[in-house]
Amino acid sequence: MNSYDPFSLIYDPAISWLYRKHRVYAAHSLRLDLGSHVLVPGCGTGLDFEFLSPAVGPEGRVVGIDFSRGMLKRAEHRVRRKKWRNVQLKEGDARELDSMDLPPFDRILFFLTLSVLPDWHSIFMKAWERLEDGGRCVIFDVHASRRVPQSWVVESVARADVSRRTWEPLLELAPDAQHEQIAGSPHIHGGDLHFCVGTKG
Repeated sequence: MNSYDPFSLIYDPAISWLYRKHRVYAAHSLRLDLGSHVLVPGCGTGLDFEFLSPAVGPEGRVVGIDFSRGMLKRAEHRVRRKKWRNVQLKEGDARELDSMDLPPFDRILFFLTLSVLPDWHSIFMKAWERLEDGGRCVIFDVHASRRVPQSWVVESVARADVSRRTWEPLLELAPDAQHEQIAGSPHIHGGDLHFCVGTKG
């Protein structure tokens, strides 16, 4: 059993309300077009899909990857219930992105994933290699420059490492990359909220 399988039972009620407006902001920042192809490594239960699937239309595609069967089951249920025919789910380890049989992508979304995924820098680089020139990447994550009690809770429950500065590779690679710290509370989120967006090219 994957460590995230039990977490999948409480993930939506625990997380969905807390980050909903940030998911809207992240999806908007991708500048999605009809026909866009979006890669979502660590898609979890698919909370991002409601802001991605309608925006890319029937000509587009959203591909979510997760290594937790429990998370994917909930994502599959959400996709069926919402009838999102342009969403494809794939069970797999994001560390193997370079060897997966996947189409090209012009958008990538990392939402609360790089602080959780093992070998996160390698995963980011493999996803970046799959991004087409001119494509956009968005990263949203929690970072604690100074840990508070909630930081330990987040790290324990979510198997996260909130010390990671997950936005830095995008800042280095995208000439137009923009990074901002978003208002939040470390005593709720476990750290500060960081957002970064950039274009490959």
